[in-house]
Formats: sequence, structure tokens, C-alpha cells
Amino acid sequence: VDIWKKIIEKVKNLGKDEDADAIKAWLRSQYAENIRERKRGAVPLDFDKIGTEFHRWVRDNHEKLGLNRSDDFYDFINKDLEFYTNNFIKIRNAAEKLTSGLECIFYNAIFAFTLQYPLLLAPLKKSDNEETISTKMKLVSSYIDIVIARRIWNFKSIAYSNMQYAMFLIMKEIRLKDIPELSNLLYKRLSEENINFKSNKNFRLHQQNKFYVHQLLARITEYIEVNSGLPSRFKEYIAEGKERYEIEHIWANHPERHSDEFSHPADFAEYRNRMGRASFIT
Repeated sequence: VDIWKKIIEKVKNLGKDEDADAIKAWLRSQYAENIRERKRGAVPLDFDKIGTEFHRWVRDNHEKLGLNRSDDFYDFINKDLEFYTNNFIKIRNAAEKLTSGLECIFYNAIFAFTLQYPLLLAPLKKSDNEETISTKMKLVSSYIDIVIARRIWNFKSIAYSNMQYAMFLIMKEIRLKDIPELSNLLYKRLSEENINFKSNKNFRLHQQNKFYVHQLLARITEYIEVNSGLPSRFKEYIAEGKERYEIEHIWANHPERHSDEFSHPADFAEYRNRMGRASFIT
């Protein structure tokens, strides 16, 4: 009991409800075998029940969890719970602060993509050393980062309800995988995906996606600067407040100046809002 309290207290230091979130992420990552079907009247299954009543789910599934003797419960708390909550804390810290090697966790968290937590825990094994754990987290968070960017580029939703089924399938597929297999699986998934940067040649700024375009511009700008030997200014680019950076069009809003290129002002406006014709200004 003392060890349980100690573990939970450590997670609670992250903030309100973080202890419950950590346990849900762990149980989903390692034990959820099914999820509610995407049709009317479908009943909640493992993934859903863990999210709403994980205490009851553990009691109802104690055999699936291998909890048959007192020693099993001891290991469940002292080994499994401690290992996965410690790594949940590592992930949450990376979500709050840019961390070398785990930057994509921070980028994903900007979009409030909470589905990344069980996915990041899924391939981890208690026998993994710190280097292996960090490599697995880097691979999974990079995969999620690419998926999010591709969906934004194609005007697709990244909301929880739209993403949870696909992310659940990935979570199951990468569970307890070693680095080579994990890397190959994620690469294969990305290669097979029909939503990519080639599938939309007309990505542009509009009233509903300003936040997303701002983030993409920040990432592109940071990438160019860092690879040119300059320090990262990403947090400066995404900061709120009076001195915040704003999206600025490279072309002034004067379609008459481009009448030789565009026969109609609407065509000019569409091109003016494209990604290559926007930059930052403060």
C-alpha cells in the first residue's frame, strides 16, 4: 500500500487527475484488446471501459491481467505500475517542455493530442534500458507528428473522436515491439497511408486553420534556422501575448497587380493564401 501511495503521489505532482490518466494510458497501452465499434448502438469495450471505469475493468479482467495470487498483485504494482507511470511522467514532462530527442512529444501536445500517451507506452518493455525507451518514444512520437501534419495538410480533423479508432489499431500493433520491428511497422503504416503531402496540392490558409498554419510555419522556420546553425526559436514563434508572431502574406492584397497571372480575384486570393506565400511577422 505504501508503494502504491508513493507511486500515485509522484504522478499527482504533475497536476489534477494525472494519476488516473497515467493508469488509463498504461492499461490501454498494454491490455486493451478491443474498442467500441463505429456504429450506432455499439457497446463500450476494453479501450472505452478503461477510460471511464478502470477500477471495475481491472476487477472484471483480473485473469487477463494475470492477477491470480498475491504475488501477482505485488508485481503488478511494484513492477508494472511503477515502470509505466515513471515513463508516463517522462512523457508528460516532454509534453510540457522541449526535450532533446523527444521534441515531437512537445509538438503533438500543442495540438492537445492526448492519444499519444498510450501509444508512446505501448512498445515499452520492463526490460528496456533508458536508451531503448527514449528511442522507442522518439519513433512513435515522430510517427504521430507526421500523421498529424498530413491530416492538417489535407484539411482532415485531428480531434480525439476522429482519431481514436485508428490510433487504437496502431497501439495494438506496436505493443511490446523491439526497435527494428517498431521502426518497420511505423514506416510501413506511413507508406501505405493515402493521406499524405502529395494528396493535396492546394493547402492554404483559411479562417478555421490559422492555428494549424501558424504551427506548421513555426516548425518549417525552426527547421531551416537550426539546420543553418542558428539556435531554436520555436517557443518564441508559438508564444502568445503582445509580442506574438502573426502570419503575414508575402503578397499584398491587391489582385489588380497580378491581373496578368490571375483572371479572377478569387483565384488570386486562393494562391495568396497558400503555404509558400506566407511568413511570420512580429
